[in-house]
Amino acid sequence: MKAVRWLLLLSTFTVLNVQAAWILDNERSKFYFTFTKNTHLATTATFEQLKGSISDKGTAMLYIDLASLESGIVKRDNRLRELFFRVADFPMAEVSVRLSKRIEKKIITGETVLIKSSAKVKLNGKQVRMRPELSVYQHENGDIEVSSIQPVLLNATTFDYDDQVQAMVDLAGVNNISKTVMINFRLYYQQGQEKPEIVEEVSEES
Repeated sequence: MKAVRWLLLLSTFTVLNVQAAWILDNERSKFYFTFTKNTHLATTATFEQLKGSISDKGTAMLYIDLASLESGIVKRDNRLRELFFRVADFPMAEVSVRLSKRIEKKIITGETVLIKSSAKVKLNGKQVRMRPELSVYQHENGDIEVSSIQPVLLNATTFDYDDQVQAMVDLAGVNNISKTVMINFRLYYQQGQEKPEIVEEVSEES
């Protein structure tokens, strides 16, 4: 199954790098989500493997390896990966955001630009359109930083996760788990970077 997941990632990265002007730096990028159980107890988790690009026409892509989820508790992480996200069937979340038709004319080095963006989120076999408010900043070296201005709210029902939420409630033995998840992120895109090489990982697992 890991080989299939890497094959999917490989085909995705090949497409996104055709016109990529900036490539996401996974080491500097952060992506968090927060959910609440028993009404008041909040848990924050992260995804550690992110890939993406920004084209010269201003379309930002983000690919999230759902199996890279980390919340600090191994048992909970395994349940979220296998029972909630069902990574065997849906290994990735995909986000496409239109930042600007001509991004190099929209942003000014050293200044922050606030953008009401148009986004498409693909998750659990569903695609949903959103309009998040984003902060876009270009560093002196040409790198671009894209951040959430306020938490982006995702609803489990919108992505057909109702059954998975109930399954998590039953397994965890809690009264409830909120169906609204808060997303916060800070993504760094490096200018002029080559795409990562993952062909060898595919061949090792096949």
